[in-house]
Amino acid sequence: MISNKLNTIGNEVKDVVHDWKKIYTDVPFAQNKAAFVKYSSDAGYIHPLTRQAELTSQFAPVYMYQFAYGEPFLNVSGTEHVGHAEELMYLWNLPFLPVGIDEQFRTILIKFWTNFITYQNPTPHYDDIIYWPKVDPENLEYLNINETLEIRTGPRNYLEVKNIRERCIIEPYTIY
Repeated sequence: MISNKLNTIGNEVKDVVHDWKKIYTDVPFAQNKAAFVKYSSDAGYIHPLTRQAELTSQFAPVYMYQFAYGEPFLNVSGTEHVGHAEELMYLWNLPFLPVGIDEQFRTILIKFWTNFITYQNPTPHYDDIIYWPKVDPENLEYLNINETLEIRTGPRNYLEVKNIRERCIIEPYTIY
C-alpha cells in the first residue's frame, strides 16, 4: 500500500498501512473487491490529483471535478458510479455511448471544457446552471458532475488518508 518510492520512516510504515487499509475494509482486499477498487482509485487517482490541486492552487487557479454521471460502462458492485475518463465518451460523442444520452447534459459538459480552454475558467460568466469554484487548499471544493451538478468539499477519504500517510513520509518528497 505504501510505494517503495516514498521516503518513509520504516518503523511507522506497518502501522500506517494498517490504519490506511482500515478506512476501506476490515478483511483482506481479496475478500472485498469493492474496497480494493475504492482504495486503488483513491491511491492511484483521487489522492495524488487532489494533493496536486491542493499545492498548485496556492500559486495558480485550479478547478477540480469528479465525474459521476450516467450509467457505468465498467462496474464493480459496491463501487462508485463511473470509472476513470468516462467523461471523454460524452465529450467526443463516441458511437458506443449509452442509448438515450442526455444531449442537454453533453452540451453543458462541452460548455465547461470550452470555457476552460478559452478563459482558463469553466464558468467565467454568471450562469444559472452552477458556479464552479476554484480550489482553495483550505476546503478543497470541487464540482461533482452528476445528474444535478453539485459542489462538494474534500474528495473521498482524502484528508483522513493524508493525515495517516504523513505520519511516515519524510522529506525529500519524490512522489505522493
